[in-house]
Amino acid sequence: AIALTRPIPLVAEAVVLLLGTHPDRFSKWFPALLLSNFSVALAWCSLGHWSQAEQRVAFASILSVLIPALAIAMLQLWRSKTRDRLTT
Repeated sequence: AIALTRPIPLVAEAVVLLLGTHPDRFSKWFPALLLSNFSVALAWCSLGHWSQAEQRVAFASILSVLIPALAIAMLQLWRSKTRDRLTT
């Protein structure tokens, strides 16, 4: 959940808040949080560098909106399928 929600700011913060209330120790999930933050930052920085070098800033801007939007759509689809399986 930590790694998958990092590109979606509001959902990612909710996951971190929920982890803070979990009885597991902070040191157990903190490495995953650091790794996922680093991965997302690296991906966005790479996209920014590529778009600037190729003069495709508009394309990168569209991707920076579409990627999180698609992630949210996939999460909602997965949740609805999971909910349907639990209710049947």
